[in-house]
Amino acid sequence: MLKLGQVIAFWITYGTQYIPSQWAWRLPFLLQIIPGVVLGVGILFLPFSPRWLASKGRDKEALSNLAKLRSLPETDQRVQLEYFDILAEVALHQEISAERHPHLQDGSKGSRLKLEISAWGDCFKSGCWRRTHVGIGIMFFQQFVGINALIYYSPTLFGTMGLDHNMQLIMSGVLNITQLIGVTSSIWTMDKFGRRPLLIGGSIMMFLSHVIIAILVGKFSYDWPGHRPEGWASVAMLLVYMARLFKFTKMGSSY
Repeated sequence: MLKLGQVIAFWITYGTQYIPSQWAWRLPFLLQIIPGVVLGVGILFLPFSPRWLASKGRDKEALSNLAKLRSLPETDQRVQLEYFDILAEVALHQEISAERHPHLQDGSKGSRLKLEISAWGDCFKSGCWRRTHVGIGIMFFQQFVGINALIYYSPTLFGTMGLDHNMQLIMSGVLNITQLIGVTSSIWTMDKFGRRPLLIGGSIMMFLSHVIIAILVGKFSYDWPGHRPEGWASVAMLLVYMARLFKFTKMGSSY
Protein backbone atom coordinates (compact mmCIF):
# COMPACT_ATOMS: atom_id res chain seq x y z
CA MET A 1 0.00 0.00 0.00
CA LEU A 2 2.91 2.35 0.74
CA LYS A 3 4.38 1.85 -2.73
CA LEU A 4 0.97 2.03 -4.38
CA GLY A 5 0.46 5.40 -2.70
CA GLN A 6 3.83 6.60 -3.99
CA VAL A 7 2.99 5.55 -7.54
CA ILE A 8 -0.37 7.36 -7.43
CA ALA A 9 1.24 10.45 -5.88
CA PHE A 10 3.97 10.58 -8.52
CA TRP A 11 1.64 10.39 -11.50
CA ILE A 12 -0.72 12.97 -9.99
CA THR A 13 2.23 15.33 -9.64
CA TYR A 14 3.36 14.49 -13.17
CA GLY A 15 -0.06 15.48 -14.48
CA THR A 16 -0.41 18.68 -12.43
CA GLN A 17 2.88 20.07 -13.81
CA TYR A 18 0.89 21.18 -16.87
CA ILE A 19 -1.44 23.44 -14.83
CA PRO A 20 -0.39 27.01 -15.75
CA SER A 21 -0.61 28.41 -12.21
CA GLN A 22 0.48 27.83 -8.63
CA TRP A 23 -2.03 24.98 -8.48
CA ALA A 24 0.58 22.92 -10.32
CA TRP A 25 2.25 22.35 -6.94
CA ARG A 26 -0.51 23.41 -4.53
CA LEU A 27 -2.97 20.74 -5.72
CA PRO A 28 -0.69 17.75 -4.91
CA PHE A 29 -0.10 19.19 -1.43
CA LEU A 30 -3.84 19.64 -0.95
CA LEU A 31 -4.60 16.08 -2.04
CA GLN A 32 -2.05 14.72 0.44
CA ILE A 33 -4.00 16.29 3.29
CA ILE A 34 -7.03 14.06 2.64
CA PRO A 35 -5.46 10.65 3.41
CA GLY A 36 -3.50 12.30 6.24
CA VAL A 37 -6.74 13.44 7.88
CA VAL A 38 -8.33 10.01 7.36
CA LEU A 39 -5.31 8.34 8.97
CA GLY A 40 -5.19 10.81 11.85
CA VAL A 41 -8.89 10.45 12.66
CA GLY A 42 -8.93 6.71 12.07
CA ILE A 43 -6.11 6.07 14.54
CA LEU A 44 -8.39 7.37 17.31
CA PHE A 45 -10.68 4.40 16.74
CA LEU A 46 -7.91 1.80 16.47
CA PRO A 47 -8.14 -0.63 19.41
CA PHE A 48 -5.18 -1.33 21.67
CA SER A 49 -3.06 -4.34 20.80
CA PRO A 50 -4.29 -7.49 22.61
CA ARG A 51 -0.66 -8.42 23.29
CA TRP A 52 0.05 -5.05 24.91
CA LEU A 53 -3.12 -5.23 26.99
CA ALA A 54 -2.18 -8.71 28.20
CA SER A 55 1.31 -7.48 29.14
CA LYS A 56 -0.36 -4.85 31.34
CA GLY A 57 -2.61 -7.41 33.04
CA ARG A 58 -5.75 -6.23 31.22
CA ASP A 59 -6.71 -9.73 30.11
CA LYS A 60 -10.45 -9.15 29.61
CA GLU A 61 -9.80 -6.16 27.37
CA ALA A 62 -7.21 -8.19 25.48
CA LEU A 63 -9.75 -10.94 24.75
CA SER A 64 -12.42 -8.41 23.78
CA ASN A 65 -10.12 -6.56 21.35
CA LEU A 66 -8.82 -9.80 19.88
CA ALA A 67 -12.38 -10.92 19.14
CA LYS A 68 -13.12 -7.56 17.49
CA LEU A 69 -9.97 -7.74 15.36
CA ARG A 70 -10.84 -11.26 14.22
CA SER A 71 -14.57 -10.42 13.77
CA LEU A 72 -15.44 -13.50 15.81
CA PRO A 73 -17.16 -14.05 19.17
CA GLU A 74 -14.97 -14.32 22.26
CA THR A 75 -16.05 -17.94 22.70
CA ASP A 76 -14.81 -18.97 19.25
CA GLN A 77 -12.18 -21.70 19.51
CA ARG A 78 -9.72 -19.89 17.21
CA VAL A 79 -9.94 -16.70 19.28
CA GLN A 80 -9.51 -18.69 22.48
CA LEU A 81 -6.42 -20.48 21.15
CA GLU A 82 -4.78 -17.26 20.02
CA TYR A 83 -5.71 -15.60 23.30
CA PHE A 84 -4.07 -18.32 25.36
CA ASP A 85 -1.00 -18.23 23.10
CA ILE A 86 -0.71 -14.51 23.83
CA LEU A 87 -1.09 -15.06 27.58
CA ALA A 88 1.53 -17.82 27.49
CA GLU A 89 4.01 -15.64 25.60
CA VAL A 90 3.47 -12.70 27.95
CA ALA A 91 3.93 -14.99 30.96
CA LEU A 92 7.15 -16.37 29.44
CA HIS A 93 8.56 -12.88 28.91
CA GLN A 94 7.64 -11.88 32.44
CA GLU A 95 9.27 -15.01 33.84
CA ILE A 96 12.47 -14.35 31.88
CA SER A 97 12.46 -10.74 33.05
CA ALA A 98 12.01 -11.81 36.67
CA GLU A 99 14.87 -14.29 36.34
CA ARG A 100 17.26 -11.77 34.76
CA HIS A 101 16.28 -8.76 36.87
CA PRO A 102 14.89 -10.01 40.20
CA HIS A 103 15.78 -6.75 41.98
CA LEU A 104 13.46 -4.72 39.70
CA GLN A 105 10.18 -6.58 40.29
CA ASP A 106 8.61 -4.47 43.03
CA GLY A 107 6.33 -2.66 40.55
CA SER A 108 7.29 0.88 41.51
CA LYS A 109 7.54 3.57 38.84
CA GLY A 110 11.32 3.83 39.19
CA SER A 111 11.72 0.06 38.96
CA ARG A 112 9.54 -0.13 35.85
CA LEU A 113 11.70 2.48 34.12
CA LYS A 114 14.91 0.70 35.12
CA LEU A 115 13.40 -2.61 34.00
CA GLU A 116 12.56 -1.13 30.58
CA ILE A 117 16.13 0.16 30.21
CA SER A 118 17.56 -3.15 31.36
CA ALA A 119 15.38 -5.06 28.90
CA TRP A 120 16.82 -2.99 26.03
CA GLY A 121 20.29 -3.59 27.44
CA ASP A 122 19.67 -7.35 27.28
CA CYS A 123 19.69 -7.06 23.47
CA PHE A 124 23.45 -6.50 23.61
CA LYS A 125 24.34 -9.18 26.13
CA SER A 126 25.71 -12.65 25.45
CA GLY A 127 23.14 -14.85 23.72
CA CYS A 128 21.27 -11.94 22.15
CA TRP A 129 23.80 -9.52 20.66
CA ARG A 130 24.35 -11.51 17.45
CA ARG A 131 20.64 -11.45 16.59
CA THR A 132 20.46 -7.80 17.59
CA HIS A 133 23.33 -6.93 15.24
CA VAL A 134 21.72 -8.88 12.40
CA GLY A 135 18.46 -6.97 12.85
CA ILE A 136 20.17 -3.60 13.12
CA GLY A 137 22.56 -4.36 10.23
CA ILE A 138 19.85 -5.42 7.81
CA MET A 139 17.67 -2.41 8.57
CA PHE A 140 20.69 -0.09 8.26
CA PHE A 141 21.91 -1.45 4.95
CA GLN A 142 18.47 -1.61 3.39
CA GLN A 143 18.50 2.20 3.66
CA PHE A 144 22.22 2.63 3.01
CA VAL A 145 22.00 0.92 -0.40
CA GLY A 146 20.54 4.16 -1.75
CA ILE A 147 16.77 3.81 -1.85
CA ASN A 148 15.96 7.40 -0.84
CA ALA A 149 18.58 8.88 -3.16
CA LEU A 150 17.29 6.82 -6.08
CA ILE A 151 13.68 7.85 -5.54
CA TYR A 152 14.41 11.53 -4.94
CA TYR A 153 17.11 12.04 -7.57
CA SER A 154 15.89 9.57 -10.19
CA PRO A 155 15.24 12.32 -12.81
CA THR A 156 18.82 13.52 -12.34
CA LEU A 157 20.13 9.95 -12.62
CA PHE A 158 18.21 9.40 -15.84
CA GLY A 159 19.62 12.70 -17.05
CA THR A 160 23.15 11.33 -16.65
CA MET A 161 22.08 8.46 -18.90
CA GLY A 162 21.21 10.81 -21.75
CA LEU A 163 17.41 11.13 -21.38
CA ASP A 164 15.68 14.46 -22.07
CA HIS A 165 13.61 16.24 -19.39
CA ASN A 166 10.22 14.73 -20.23
CA MET A 167 11.63 11.22 -20.57
CA GLN A 168 13.42 11.65 -17.24
CA LEU A 169 10.07 12.24 -15.54
CA ILE A 170 8.34 9.41 -17.39
CA MET A 171 11.08 6.93 -16.50
CA SER A 172 10.96 8.10 -12.90
CA GLY A 173 7.30 7.12 -12.93
CA VAL A 174 8.19 3.77 -14.47
CA LEU A 175 10.77 3.36 -11.70
CA ASN A 176 8.01 3.84 -9.14
CA ILE A 177 5.92 1.19 -10.86
CA THR A 178 8.94 -1.12 -10.81
CA GLN A 179 9.10 -0.65 -7.04
CA LEU A 180 5.45 -1.66 -6.75
CA ILE A 181 6.02 -4.80 -8.82
CA GLY A 182 9.08 -5.71 -6.76
CA VAL A 183 7.15 -5.37 -3.51
CA THR A 184 4.00 -7.13 -4.74
CA SER A 185 5.94 -10.19 -5.92
CA SER A 186 7.27 -10.65 -2.37
CA ILE A 187 3.79 -11.70 -1.24
CA TRP A 188 4.29 -15.15 -2.76
CA THR A 189 8.08 -15.42 -3.25
CA MET A 190 8.77 -15.08 0.49
CA ASP A 191 6.86 -18.26 1.26
CA LYS A 192 7.92 -20.10 -1.88
CA PHE A 193 11.69 -19.48 -1.76
CA GLY A 194 12.31 -18.32 1.80
CA ARG A 195 13.70 -15.04 3.04
CA ARG A 196 17.41 -15.82 3.09
CA PRO A 197 17.79 -16.89 -0.59
CA LEU A 198 15.85 -13.82 -1.73
CA LEU A 199 17.94 -11.55 0.48
CA ILE A 200 21.20 -12.96 -0.90
CA GLY A 201 19.95 -13.10 -4.50
CA GLY A 202 18.64 -9.54 -4.32
CA SER A 203 21.98 -8.31 -2.97
CA ILE A 204 23.90 -9.98 -5.80
CA MET A 205 21.60 -8.55 -8.48
CA MET A 206 21.88 -5.08 -6.96
CA PHE A 207 25.67 -5.34 -6.99
CA LEU A 208 25.80 -6.49 -10.61
CA SER A 209 23.37 -3.77 -11.72
CA HIS A 210 25.49 -1.12 -10.02
CA VAL A 211 28.68 -2.39 -11.65
CA ILE A 212 27.13 -2.49 -15.14
CA ILE A 213 25.69 1.02 -14.76
CA ALA A 214 29.05 2.35 -13.53
CA ILE A 215 30.86 0.83 -16.50
CA LEU A 216 28.37 2.08 -19.10
CA VAL A 217 28.21 5.61 -17.66
CA GLY A 218 31.99 5.74 -17.31
CA LYS A 219 32.60 4.67 -20.92
CA PHE A 220 29.80 6.34 -22.85
CA SER A 221 28.48 9.35 -20.88
CA TYR A 222 30.68 11.71 -22.92
CA ASP A 223 28.52 11.03 -26.01
CA TRP A 224 25.12 9.57 -25.20
CA PRO A 225 23.51 10.68 -28.50
CA GLY A 226 26.03 8.48 -30.28
CA HIS A 227 25.51 5.55 -27.90
CA ARG A 228 21.76 5.32 -27.38
CA PRO A 229 21.67 1.51 -26.88
CA GLU A 230 24.20 1.80 -24.06
CA GLY A 231 22.18 4.61 -22.50
CA TRP A 232 19.00 2.57 -22.50
CA ALA A 233 20.94 -0.42 -21.17
CA SER A 234 21.91 1.76 -18.20
CA VAL A 235 18.26 2.68 -17.73
CA ALA A 236 17.28 -1.01 -17.84
CA MET A 237 19.90 -1.88 -15.23
CA LEU A 238 18.57 0.88 -12.97
CA LEU A 239 15.10 -0.67 -13.22
CA VAL A 240 16.55 -4.09 -12.42
CA TYR A 241 18.40 -2.57 -9.48
CA MET A 242 15.23 -0.97 -8.16
CA ALA A 243 13.22 -4.19 -8.47
CA ARG A 244 15.90 -6.16 -6.62
CA LEU A 245 16.38 -3.35 -4.09
CA PHE A 246 12.77 -3.56 -2.98
CA LYS A 247 12.98 -7.33 -2.87
CA PHE A 248 16.03 -6.88 -0.61
CA THR A 249 14.33 -4.32 1.65
CA LYS A 250 11.17 -6.41 2.01
CA MET A 251 13.23 -9.44 2.95
CA GLY A 252 15.16 -7.33 5.45
CA SER A 253 11.95 -6.02 6.98
CA SER A 254 10.63 -9.58 7.22
CA TYR A 255 13.57 -10.57 9.35
